[in-house]
Amino acid sequence: MPIHPVKSAERIIRILELFKEERRPHSLHAVATKLGIPSPSALALLKTLVGTGYLIFDLQNRTYFPSLRLASLGDWVTPSFFENSSVLKVAQQLRSETAKHVVVSLQSDIYVHYVCVLHAEEKWQYGTQEGGLWPLVKSCSGITMLSAMPDRSIDRICKRSNAANGTKSERVDSEKIIELAHKFRQQGYGSLVENAHPELINLSMLLPPTATGKRFAITVHGTAAPRQYGALVKKMYEAIAAA
Repeated sequence: MPIHPVKSAERIIRILELFKEERRPHSLHAVATKLGIPSPSALALLKTLVGTGYLIFDLQNRTYFPSLRLASLGDWVTPSFFENSSVLKVAQQLRSETAKHVVVSLQSDIYVHYVCVLHAEEKWQYGTQEGGLWPLVKSCSGITMLSAMPDRSIDRICKRSNAANGTKSERVDSEKIIELAHKFRQQGYGSLVENAHPELINLSMLLPPTATGKRFAITVHGTAAPRQYGALVKKMYEAIAAA
């Protein structure tokens, strides 16, 4: 969910993500074609990345590939970001034990930011990708995060989200979101069944805050019969408690 991106900045990010996804050298033609960017624009961006040392240009093969400078740019982020939290260990354990998709998320303003997505080998494919954004008020993990806030803060986020979405069909009723947040708070976890696909379930829990107050949410997503919900919730409680 891009939020009013600056076109050139967005295109550079998409170029870097292309290398992450495909992990091999790419020619100018391949970058422009795969990303739908005009060749002159793609060339200017690739030259910028080469000139700043983040890509290397192979003159013989006329291909581009990330440099070690790019690799080192974020090597400090993961340990600092998670602040020694065991959330990734919990996510991996739940994916293994439940055979469901598991998502770690964090609040980013009025959005859920999907920090880590572990896909399961289910027939139903989960479309969320790492780094994706979704409104807090429209996701199980988001409302689970809201459940830890006072009502006035939830109401404020609902109003801001409605203003950002614009159309009436996408707006939410703050009273209903507050009521749902109360339910999640009381039962100790979030649970939503998708209206269009009643066989799909989202179960979310908050982890204890980190040293700086970050609240990660962990969500189990996949196909499940109602009778299985209790067992899944128990596994989530056990994994978080053990970590």
